[in-house]
Amino acid sequence: MKAGKPEKAFPTLYKIGGEVYAREEMAGIQATLDDVSEKVDFKALFNPKFRVVLLIGMVVAVFQQWCGINTVFNYAEEIFTAAGYGVSDTLFNIVITGTVNLVFTLVAMFTVDRWGVKN
Repeated sequence: MKAGKPEKAFPTLYKIGGEVYAREEMAGIQATLDDVSEKVDFKALFNPKFRVVLLIGMVVAVFQQWCGINTVFNYAEEIFTAAGYGVSDTLFNIVITGTVNLVFTLVAMFTVDRWGVKN
């Protein structure tokens, strides 16, 4: 739709929900595209009024990577070995940790989808 080829978008939308759904979605997409009148200017990010927000976002992202679940996965072997687990128990615990992460990621995704994203 964005590339100006609605004839290619329609079959995909039709497969998802039928003709009525496809036509409604195409109309919605076109309305959204009509509302977007200008391109995003990334230079605006460096405007002094956004400096604090940009800095906070970067610090939060770095902090999350430094102390988040990635640390557990990257150092899982060392963590479980230091806790006194043997090789087979360490592997089992890594699998359990990954499985729990996957399950709760899916729970979070479905929860956000159900509640919707607040603007």
